[in-house]
Amino acid sequence: MQGNNTKAMSAHVEAIQALVNPKEVKPKMPKGASCKLDCLALLAHPKHGKHAGAHMARVHRLCWPKPKAQAKT
Repeated sequence: MQGNNTKAMSAHVEAIQALVNPKEVKPKMPKGASCKLDCLALLAHPKHGKHAGAHMARVHRLCWPKPKAQAKT
């Protein structure tokens, strides 16, 4: 039974790493941290993945887009 758990965990981590680590890096990608990549990395963690839903909800609640300034005419 423990062998099945390790196989499942390794397959899960490989699938998440395939999503997180792109094979081709586009030159137009921003160099800063991305919220989506942080969320995927958190999901891949064996202990923190359990609380990932609450964490992502909190992060997205705090990261509202800034309002664009309107030009006065």
